[in-house]
Amino acid sequence: MNSEEFTTQDAKDFYLLSGEGLEMPDYLQLYRNVFFFCAAMFAFVCFAAGAQCRMAVAQVITQKAPSAEESPKKLRNVQALVFHFDGCVHCARLHADIDKTLVPLGWVLGTKGDIDFVDIKSADKRAKAYGPIRAVPLIILIDPATGKEISRSGGISAKKLSEVINLARQG
Repeated sequence: MNSEEFTTQDAKDFYLLSGEGLEMPDYLQLYRNVFFFCAAMFAFVCFAAGAQCRMAVAQVITQKAPSAEESPKKLRNVQALVFHFDGCVHCARLHADIDKTLVPLGWVLGTKGDIDFVDIKSADKRAKAYGPIRAVPLIILIDPATGKEISRSGGISAKKLSEVINLARQG
């Protein structure tokens, strides 16, 4: 291509593709700057949100059961009651998830532990004490000293359960 064949339209097309060459009218420069600013902010927000999500997941995965010795401030005593019944697939999945994920990190199961399982079809008085249980698995956080309910939630993962318990312990 020689210089005679290079037209004004070719120059405009080159400018639009490369951003160099011809002067752009002020209103188009404004739109281009706004576009690049928005694109940069979008990329930053997506990156920051992704990094924050990865950080939160990493913290929950490695989260151990806190003890009073590990924390300078006094932790609230909280126990999670997991209401279930035999034959419930979701309950069995949650129980297995807790056994696999939290028990190796030092979480204690049982009546005096961090997490206790209550069969709603058994003679356990706690099954009736915490109101009608319409769906299982149901997780109720309580103060074990008083039996007072702190909060309740539907079936969640073991990792999320550990996060909820630790937040409740902090106040």
